[in-house]
Amino acid sequence: MDSNKKDSFFSAMLVSLLAFCLCFTSCGPSAAEIARREREIAAIRSIPSVQEVKGLGDKLIWLYGNAQSGGNYILEIDADEKVIGGKGLSYENKSNITITIKGIGANRTIHLSSILDGSTVSPGGFIVGSGVTLILDDNITLKGGANFSALVLVGNGGTLVMNDGSTITGNTNIFNNPGLSKVSGAGVGVSDGGTFIMKGGTISGNTLHPERFTPSQVTGATFACIAAGGGLKCNGVRKAYEVVAVGFGGGVYVSAGATFTKTGGTITGYADDPENGNVVIDIKDDKDKPSSNHGHAIYFDGREPKSIDTTVGPEYNFNFSKGTFKETSESDVKDSAEIQKSGGNSSAAPTGSSYYCRIDNAAYPNGYYCQDISPTIKAYQQQIQAYQQAAQQYPQNAQAYQQAIQTLQQYITNPSLICSKSGSTFTQSCP
Repeated sequence: MDSNKKDSFFSAMLVSLLAFCLCFTSCGPSAAEIARREREIAAIRSIPSVQEVKGLGDKLIWLYGNAQSGGNYILEIDADEKVIGGKGLSYENKSNITITIKGIGANRTIHLSSILDGSTVSPGGFIVGSGVTLILDDNITLKGGANFSALVLVGNGGTLVMNDGSTITGNTNIFNNPGLSKVSGAGVGVSDGGTFIMKGGTISGNTLHPERFTPSQVTGATFACIAAGGGLKCNGVRKAYEVVAVGFGGGVYVSAGATFTKTGGTITGYADDPENGNVVIDIKDDKDKPSSNHGHAIYFDGREPKSIDTTVGPEYNFNFSKGTFKETSESDVKDSAEIQKSGGNSSAAPTGSSYYCRIDNAAYPNGYYCQDISPTIKAYQQQIQAYQQAAQQYPQNAQAYQQAIQTLQQYITNPSLICSKSGSTFTQSCP
C-alpha cells in the first residue's frame, strides 16, 4: 500500500466508526425518553462548576455545555467508573481547552467500553479533537475491553499528555471494515496533525486484533456477535471471511504527519514481555499469532516506517514529528546526577540549543534537572503551520485556529511561559 493511503487511515476509520454508530441503530429511544434525558443534561449543565459535578460521565456532559476557549478544567475522580460509548472531546468554535483527569485518594480506574447490544454499535474511548489537550495525571487508569478503536484517539490539532501515575491498559481493538486494509492503534492512536507527549505513566496489556468478516456480514446482530468475540465461529457457524486487515501499533500508533514526544514512561512490547506487553495479532492465513515488525510497542508510519516490538522504558526517549525520528535520551535531557557543578554553572549542559527549563530537586540539593525545551518550541512552530493550513481548509473555524496560533506564538516569543507551566524556572545557561 502506498504511503498516502496508509497515512489517511484515521480519516477513513473515524468516518467508518461514525457509520457503524449510524448503521446499526435500528430503533431509537422514545420521545419520552429523549425528553427525560434532555432534562437530566440541562440539570447537569446548570451546576455552577465542574468540581461540583459527580462522576466522570456527568463531568464530560457539563464540559460540552460550559467549556470555554482558554479554559483549564481539572476532573477529579474519587471512585472507579464505567463509561459506555465514545467520548469526543471537541467543542465547536472553542480552542485552547485543557482537560486534566486525575484520581483522588487512590488509583481510580475508568472502564471505557463500546456499546454492543445487538442493534447499536458505538466505539468506546476518548477522541481528542482540535484545540483540546487531554492530560492523564496521577492515579488514573483508563481500561478498555473489546473495542472498535484505540482507547485514546488523538485527532488533527488535538494533544494527549501522559504524566507519572497514569495508565492505559486492557484494550483490544477488534475494528475492521470493508473500506480499510489496515487497523492501527490499540492503546493510543495519533493521527496527522495530532500530538502525543508522554512524560510518564504506562501503556501496557493492549491488543490489536482486527476481526474477519465479509461485507455481507456487516448487519445488526451478526456484526455485534463478531465484535463481541464471536470470531471465526460466530453463532457456531464458521464464516467465509473475505476482509482481512493488517494491524500496526499495539501500544501506540503514530501517523506520518503526527508528533510523538517521549521524555519518560513505559510502553511494553510483546517481544520481550509476552505476559504484559502490548501486542499486534497477525490474522493472515486463518492463523492468529503475534506479528513481526508491526510495532507491538510503537509503530511510526510514513515512507520509512519504524517498528518497535520490545518494551520502551523511561530511559529511552525520542521525538517523532512528521516522519522524522530522533532519539533524545542522551543529548536533550540531563538529569541531576549527570550535571557537574562548578561555580554555580553546569559544565555538562546540553549543547546546540538555546532554551532550557531548570527544576530545583530537593533530592539533589547540589544539582538541578535541566531540560532542553527547543524541541517543544519546534513542535509549536509545526503546530502553527498545521493550524494555518486547517484555517484555509475550514474557513468557518478560522477564528478559532487564529486564537490557537496566537497562544502558541506567545510561548515561542517568551519560552519562560513553557517552563512556568511545569512549575520550573527559565534559564539559557542551565546553571
